[in-house]
Amino acid sequence: MNKISTAVSVCALFFLSACGGSEKGNWSDSEKEQVRKELTAERGALDSTLGKAETDLWIECTMTKIEAAYENYAAASSDEKGVEKIGETCAIEVLTDSSSKKGAWSAGDRERLLKEMNEQRGQLEPTFGKEKTELWIQCAVNRTESSFQNYVAANGDLSMMEKIGADCAIEVMKAP
Repeated sequence: MNKISTAVSVCALFFLSACGGSEKGNWSDSEKEQVRKELTAERGALDSTLGKAETDLWIECTMTKIEAAYENYAAASSDEKGVEKIGETCAIEVLTDSSSKKGAWSAGDRERLLKEMNEQRGQLEPTFGKEKTELWIQCAVNRTESSFQNYVAANGDLSMMEKIGADCAIEVMKAP
């Protein structure tokens, strides 16, 4: 009896493997493709936020970590919070520039923030005018850089960023 149950177990394992069964770190191709499809569904928004190269890195990082953390696609799909946490972790890994520090960000981190601030011009210029909008942007960038370790840290603290924006608006309105 022992040999038969062993043989049945071996056959069952072989059958599951041959049919594309999944395990942590070794998902079937169809499951990997399903995850890739879901992650790339928001590509446009990700590219504009992270940049194309960083989005590619984020997708690969997220796919690798999801596959390593879950037995299969169904298990990952049933743990939305866990998958979101993996996505956040990968975003931080992709965006964190270790050369940035409080008061002295890397050129890349400063450029990302400046890009976001420049996207606000259309809303600010009708109220402040072109010159004061430029002053507001410079104030916000400088205060953000002196308040946070890097872009990722600043992007994660929206209440502080709102305070910096408001403080800079007050400062700009007081300027001659």
